[in-house]
Amino acid sequence: MIEPRVDVTARLAADGYEIDQWGGATPPQILESEIRP
Repeated sequence: MIEPRVDVTARLAADGYEIDQWGGATPPQILESEIRP
């Protein structure tokens, strides 16, 4: 059974991922490196 996309993105966001407007997910460690290179 395929999960609804909303559930997937909500879970990623809860895990600290950044969800962009197209539904892509950026891992927290990548965000950290962009903020503090």
